[in-house]
Amino acid sequence: MSNWPDQKFIPIAKICSPYGFKGWCHISTFASDLSILISGEELYIEDGKELSLIKIELISKISNKHIVKIIGFDSKEMIKILNQKLIYIHRDSLPDLNENEYYWQDIIGCNVYDQNKTHLGQVTQMIETGGKDVMVIKGAKKEVLIPFAINVYVSNVDIENKKIFVEWDE
Repeated sequence: MSNWPDQKFIPIAKICSPYGFKGWCHISTFASDLSILISGEELYIEDGKELSLIKIELISKISNKHIVKIIGFDSKEMIKILNQKLIYIHRDSLPDLNENEYYWQDIIGCNVYDQNKTHLGQVTQMIETGGKDVMVIKGAKKEVLIPFAINVYVSNVDIENKKIFVEWDE
C-alpha cells in the first residue's frame, strides 16, 4: 500500500481522480471512519521525497464513492497533479483500536502461517470487500486470498513479531 519509509505516517486514503471543475476529487479510503479526514488532524500528501501538509475542507458521498475538497486546490487541473497520491496521517493521531482490531499498515508485511505452522507467505496488501477485509498473501509459488476474520480464519495476530496464524487448508 505504501512505500513511505517513515512508519509513523499511515496512509488513510488515495486520491483517484478529479470530480467536477472546482477542486473536488474522488478518493479511495483505507479507513472505516472518515471523520478523521475532516477532524482537524494534520493530514499529509506525498510530495517527492517529503510529506506536505494538506487540509480537507469538505467530504461527501456520491453514488457510493467518496469525494473531498482539499483547501488550496480549486481547479480540476490542480487536482490532476495529486492523482494517485496517498493521503497520510501521523500514527499518534489515529484513534485507539478495540481488541482484535488492527490497522492495515500493521498487517501488511506480516508472515502468515497455517495451523500446521507452514509458512504461506507474506501479506502484501489488504482488500476491502464490504464484508470482511481480505489479506493478499504472496507465497513462494502462488498468491492466496484469506479473509481477515478473527476466530474464523485468523486464530492469532502477533503484530510485534509480524506473524499471523490462520486456520486454512489450501
